Amino acid sequence: MKRYLKQAGNKLLQQAENLHRYKRHRLGVTGFSRAGKTVFITQLTQSVLRVDEPLLEGVSRHPLVGLDLFDAGLLKPARLREDRLARRSQFDFFRHRDSLMGQGRWPEPTQDLAWLDLEIKRAEQAHSLQRLVTPDRLHLEIMDYPGEWLADLALFEQSFSQWSQAAWELALQPHRKTLSEPFRQLLTEVAAHGPDPVPEAVQRKLTDAWQDYLKAARAQGFVLNQPSRVLVPGQMQNFAMLGFFPVPDSLTLPDLQRRLSQLFDAYKIEVESRLGRHFQQLDSQIILVDLLAALEQGEAALKELQQAMQAALRFFRYGNQRGVLRWLTRKIDRVVFAATKADQLVLSERLRLEKLLGALLNEIDPSNDVRARANVRYRAIAALETTQSLVDDQGHEYLLGEEEDGRQQPYYSGQVPDRLPIDWQSLPEQLQLKRWRPLSRVANVNQLLPAYQLGSVLNDLLKDDLK
Repeated sequence: MKRYLKQAGNKLLQQAENLHRYKRHRLGVTGFSRAGKTVFITQLTQSVLRVDEPLLEGVSRHPLVGLDLFDAGLLKPARLREDRLARRSQFDFFRHRDSLMGQGRWPEPTQDLAWLDLEIKRAEQAHSLQRLVTPDRLHLEIMDYPGEWLADLALFEQSFSQWSQAAWELALQPHRKTLSEPFRQLLTEVAAHGPDPVPEAVQRKLTDAWQDYLKAARAQGFVLNQPSRVLVPGQMQNFAMLGFFPVPDSLTLPDLQRRLSQLFDAYKIEVESRLGRHFQQLDSQIILVDLLAALEQGEAALKELQQAMQAALRFFRYGNQRGVLRWLTRKIDRVVFAATKADQLVLSERLRLEKLLGALLNEIDPSNDVRARANVRYRAIAALETTQSLVDDQGHEYLLGEEEDGRQQPYYSGQVPDRLPIDWQSLPEQLQLKRWRPLSRVANVNQLLPAYQLGSVLNDLLKDDLK
């Protein structure tokens, strides 16, 4: 008994010591598929690990400029913390870094939940009493996950009947109508001529048709695809609960609705336990938005992105809390909305992209609900800046970067709208975007790669906890 009490006491003392040494901060990197979450996390990590390393030749601006601690010359190289007990999947930083720097290609899409833990030394306190009571290191936890999964957050506020109606109406929208036609036609025929209960073989055909439709919608760049684990199952591969599909009340199939409702409810519980609970434990959040891709895809894609973001934001818990309240009921008190891939635009157009993001935020949060409860900023960023914005002899801005075939030639990206509504008819003539690849000749993987506004974003999110 004495031995047990001694061990318990030592464990408590160690935990108390850790509380003094570390301040923990959970950063949520949020965004739909292809918004750039993996690149953002990789570049953030590389920049704080190699903060003292030389810049790449031809690069004059450190990627962390704008972070107060760095600008003051007080930021020390961070340390990557490994989960030696392998209690959770680790973000494969070195593989992603080598992909960007050594191989000149973008990282593979994320397939499952993964974590990255960084230890950052905080600024030293001037007074000895402050040093005694203030943790000297920040333990930064970052979670990565497939962007497709974000669409499922809207399910938590819906019943199966409500979701069925909404999904059916979305499938009837002009931009999705052709894609969903095989599923809708099959379900309508079953309702008109088939028996109820529907045979299992027919139900499987309907499941396959719905899942084929979701895959086709994702290929077109649309984001409201549910259940999202059909597209990226992670550890839920072959789970029977992925087999639900919408059956609106207008189709008289009560037994089928009952069976699918059970799958729907089970799916929500499983997703909550695997992902949702982590989203409820965040301190700050960056929401990455590939606004340029939505502009390229057209009005329907942008509208769907707005709807998906609006639904997702209702899931997160926002609020300014300090002290004991923050520890007891964790809420997000700092949010950055970031329009990614700003390096596809010349410097002046990046400011217009930032204004457009602000206008989009006004539409997504018309009552200022998020902004009333958290400190919100919006920025145009390029976590990895693949182009240089230069000026020609006539005073016109242009981009210079490495194209997919390895060539480098001046490119004029055009003008991005800076407000809503958008003139969709003239947009294709005004805005021309090009895909660039990461620099393919980086000899030293410890070097720093260029970024646009990465340091400012980190300052927005972590400033208070790095003081």
